[in-house]
Amino acid sequence: DHWHALCTIAAMEAGADVMVEKPICHTYLEGQAMLRTARKLKRIVQVDTQRRSTPHIAKAREFIKGGGIGTIGHMKGFCYYNMRANQIVPDSDPPEGFNFDLWTGPAPLRKFNRLIHPRSWRAFEEYGNGILGDMAIHMMDVGRWVTGVRSPKTIHSVGGILVQKKSTANITDTQTVTWDFGDLTACWEHRSYGRSEQNKYDWGITFYGEKGTVTVTLDTFDFEPWGGNKNKPISEKVKMIEDPAKQEDPKVREAGRAHMKNFIDCVHSRKTPIAELELSL
Repeated sequence: DHWHALCTIAAMEAGADVMVEKPICHTYLEGQAMLRTARKLKRIVQVDTQRRSTPHIAKAREFIKGGGIGTIGHMKGFCYYNMRANQIVPDSDPPEGFNFDLWTGPAPLRKFNRLIHPRSWRAFEEYGNGILGDMAIHMMDVGRWVTGVRSPKTIHSVGGILVQKKSTANITDTQTVTWDFGDLTACWEHRSYGRSEQNKYDWGITFYGEKGTVTVTLDTFDFEPWGGNKNKPISEKVKMIEDPAKQEDPKVREAGRAHMKNFIDCVHSRKTPIAELELSL
C-alpha cells in the first residue's frame, strides 16, 4: 500500500491516466498530494473500489435511495473470512533474483519471510492495513456511496490478535470500528474465526432503516421488512465471477469488467469516473 501514492503521482507526471488499487495511499497527506497532482495535470484517476460497478449493488443503492427502507440510522460492514496467514514460518533470505529492498520501497524494511511475497503481505501490518484495509474498504465505500456521507465526526477502533496467536502474521484477527456521522452511525467488524450471527453472510454490509434492512454481499442483495411493513422481502442472488476470463456468459463477463470499462470510457470522454480519486479521501 505504501507504493500507491508514489506510483500514481509518477504515472500522472509521465502523462498517464491511472486506475489505482485501494487503499489509495498510506497517509491522508499522500492522498492530498495525489489529488493536487491529478487536478493540476487534469488526469483521470479511478480507484479500484469496484463494488460501485457491481450491477446488483447499484440496484440495491437505487432501492435504498428510492426510499425502500426509509430513513437509515445505522449501517454495519463485516467480514468473517479466515484471511490471516496462520502459520509459524521463520524469516529467511529473499529468493535469488528478488530485490526485496526495492519491493519494500517506502515501507519499513523487515526481514524477509516467505509468507510475505507474493500475496500474503496483507497479513503483515508493515505493508498494509490488514483486513480493514483489504475488505472493509470495499463495503464501507458502498456505505458511503449509498448514504452520501463523507467525513465522520469521530472514529473509534478496538481489536488485536486475540485468538490466532500462533502465527507469524501480525495483523488483527479481531477488530471493531465505529464512525459517528451525526445523523448516521456506522460500524465494521471482522473476525478471522467463527461464523457471522446471520450465518449466511460472510462479507458484506447491512443498512438499517425505519422500514427494514438491506444486506449487500458480493453476490446478493436482500431486503427484509420490519414487522407491519407491507413491502415484500426482496432476495436476489447474482452469479458473479471476479475473473472475467473464467466467465462464459458475455453479458456477465462485461458486468465483471464494468469498473475497468468505466475508467476507459472516462479516459476517452474526460468525464468523472464512478470511483473518482477525491471520493476516497
